[in-house]
Amino acid sequence: MRYFAVVGGAAQQTSVEERVLASNPIMESIGNAKTTRNDNSSRFGKYIEIGFGRKGDIIGANMRTYLLEKSRVVFQASQERNYHIFYQLCASRDLPEMRVLKLGGAETFRYTNQGGEDSMQIPGTDDVVDLERTRNAFTILGVPPDQQMELFRILAAVLHLGNVNIQASGRGGDRSYIDGEDRSLAVFSKLLGVERTQMAHWLCHRRLAVGGEMLVKPMPGQQSLEARDALAKHVYGQLFTWTVTRLN
Repeated sequence: MRYFAVVGGAAQQTSVEERVLASNPIMESIGNAKTTRNDNSSRFGKYIEIGFGRKGDIIGANMRTYLLEKSRVVFQASQERNYHIFYQLCASRDLPEMRVLKLGGAETFRYTNQGGEDSMQIPGTDDVVDLERTRNAFTILGVPPDQQMELFRILAAVLHLGNVNIQASGRGGDRSYIDGEDRSLAVFSKLLGVERTQMAHWLCHRRLAVGGEMLVKPMPGQQSLEARDALAKHVYGQLFTWTVTRLN
C-alpha cells in the first residue's frame, strides 16, 4: 500500500492508504489466533481490491473475506488460543468502560482456556496494548465508541454463553435443562437484551414441523451443548461479516 501510494505521486500517506492499513489490527484481532506453528496465524482468507484514479493515485479499496474458521470459537487444541480479541477483552476487563461486560480472566472461560494455561499469553505481546491499538484503528475508520462497545458487548456475550451450564436429566439423559440461577446465562441475556427464561428454554428444546403442526421437543444434554456452541459460532460469524462490511 505504501509503495502504491508513492508510485501514485502521494508525497505522504494518503487517507485511503491510512484507512486500509488501519484495518489490519482489527482483522488480526478478530481473525487471527495463536496456533502451534504461528503466534499470529490468520484463520480466514482475505482479498483486498485497490482502486486507482486516472493519475495512478489510490481512490478506494474493498476487502473480501472467506473461510473463517468458526470452529475455533468453541474449541482450541492444546497450546493454541481462540481469536486474539477475546484475550484482549479479558486482559482489559478492569478498564472502567469494560466493567459492564462482567469479564474474568481468560482462564475462567471455556472458550478461551482449552489450549492450556501456558497458551493464554503470547510472549512479547501485551493484550491490553493490543486492544488499545484495535480501538484506535476503529476510530481511524470512523467507527464511533458506542458502536465499538456494542461489538465488545456481543463478543463478551459469546464468552459467557460458553460457560452456560447445561445439565442432563431424565432416563438416559434424554432431556436437558439450565438452572434458572445460572449466572453465565443471566449475563449473556443481559448483554444481548434477550429474555433469560426463553434462552434457557430454547437452548434445551427444538421445534419440529410434523404433519403441518409445530411440536416442541426436549433435546438430550449433548445435543443442547452442540446447539449452544452452534449459536456461539453463528453469532461470531455474523459479527465478523458485519465488521468487514462496516470497514468497507
